[in-house]
Amino acid sequence: MVARRAFASLSLLFLIACSSAPPDKTGADAAPSTASDDIDPAPATDPSAQPAPDPPEPFDPMKLHPLWTEHVGQLIGTNKNPIASMGMRGTDLGSTFERDGKLVFLFGDTLTADGTNPDRDSVAFGPLALPAGASIPDLEFVKTTSGRYLPLTLSGINLDTMNVPVEGVPVGDTTYVFFATGWNEAKHGYASSTLAHTNKLAFDELVVDHTVADADFVNVSVVQDGSTCHIYGTGAAYRKTAIHHATVDCTQLATRSAWQKDATPAVSISCGGELSVRKHPTLGIYLMTYNCDDPNHLGEWLHLAPTPAGPWSDGMKIFDLFDDGFGRFIHLKTSDVGFDDGLAPPDFEEKGGGDYAPYLIPQYFADEGNGVYSITYALSSWSPYAVHLMKTYLGGPKLTAASARPVKGAGLPKPSLGDATAWDNIGDEFDVTTEADGSQTINSYTAANGDATKGATWVNFTVDATTKELTFTVEGASYGARVVLWSDNEIVRSSHGRDSNDPLPVRWNLEEYAGKNVRLSIDDGSDQPWGFVVVRHLAFR
Repeated sequence: MVARRAFASLSLLFLIACSSAPPDKTGADAAPSTASDDIDPAPATDPSAQPAPDPPEPFDPMKLHPLWTEHVGQLIGTNKNPIASMGMRGTDLGSTFERDGKLVFLFGDTLTADGTNPDRDSVAFGPLALPAGASIPDLEFVKTTSGRYLPLTLSGINLDTMNVPVEGVPVGDTTYVFFATGWNEAKHGYASSTLAHTNKLAFDELVVDHTVADADFVNVSVVQDGSTCHIYGTGAAYRKTAIHHATVDCTQLATRSAWQKDATPAVSISCGGELSVRKHPTLGIYLMTYNCDDPNHLGEWLHLAPTPAGPWSDGMKIFDLFDDGFGRFIHLKTSDVGFDDGLAPPDFEEKGGGDYAPYLIPQYFADEGNGVYSITYALSSWSPYAVHLMKTYLGGPKLTAASARPVKGAGLPKPSLGDATAWDNIGDEFDVTTEADGSQTINSYTAANGDATKGATWVNFTVDATTKELTFTVEGASYGARVVLWSDNEIVRSSHGRDSNDPLPVRWNLEEYAGKNVRLSIDDGSDQPWGFVVVRHLAFR
């Protein structure tokens, strides 16, 4: 608009100049010159008289929209936050709240290595801000005196499979914890919502306040606005209800009859599941996220509101399983796609994954500059059964992912695995062969040791902006011999044979690691029959 106005002004000046020029009269009718010092010359053009540029539009956070979403990393079950020593194999959920200088994570069904305390829930503490340079917080799980994780317990309440903590609310020295309870597998829904309390962070001393059959408030999220608690909930039918809203004085939170429930849903959907509502710490608006199982609305969704009472914006998808999850950090069923993506836990190769429970963590929100704001949330996955940290980047109406998203790895050369001399090793040496097509074959079954060969060989490379995948085939042992990818001291991909000499195609997505230095390692820790690994046709695409 400004450029168009400037062009119009220049055109007008040009026309005025042309029309005011004297005619060319050189004949008999030419008038004598009448120039006079009394006639003022035409004034010069004043640059300050040009139209002022349009003022910038005032920033309206309610007009933010999703630009792109990134997987930050797996939150637990890693070298940074190991869980095996506490008897844990995996967990989900991860609703957070702030209490006594700590960020409290409420985790759901927690799998144990020995089968004890089946699917009992766990609690961990994290920092209120990420240390400089860190993307994943260090977590401290609440443990028993024996060093195992502390399973949450409520007297008279079943907290086994699917009965889980969904929200924590600090009110003075009291900490309230909401649970979705009374799971009925046959009805695929909950019978009740349970509220318990404890003093500050004493999660081994939870006391039940009430258990209520509430069709509208089972999975709940709570926002405190002064002395008022705003409660948002989805109902007893699992992931099949609207999102409802109620208010109560926070000191009366445990008195269910004191809740003032709105007559109509806050968000009229029919697929609401686990949800999270939080206030943005700097922009002042309210954010609501939830997962939806409706086939037409699969994924994680975001709504915005100027006040905790609404009105809520239309839903905006912030995570799509197919675009943002599958092959990146959520496993694709191998037989469905014809290749291994390196993401399956042991024995889960034929179990495809899914996504759910986007729990907002406003303490980790950030202003990224240039009109871009990031929101961080915990997101659960099935296959692997884990909790991840995600970031969705938001921007104003004029921003797009193409215009705002930095290109990681730009300008870097394509990665290369080099020749046989580029590989380091420890233990027994593997055979490394360069094939006629230039590709390499690495074989841990050697003439000297056969299946008994044990060791590892590896090579480092940096992922550029244009490389999307590393592809190869693998043969050999189901377990004990594998191909792995390391990034930031964590194993992020792992593939193995199927006790077979049949080559299994492998495709590892590398887009998440653009700009990073990573390590490809081929490990053989088995001396049993089929205790070898063969890798062929390594190629970047």
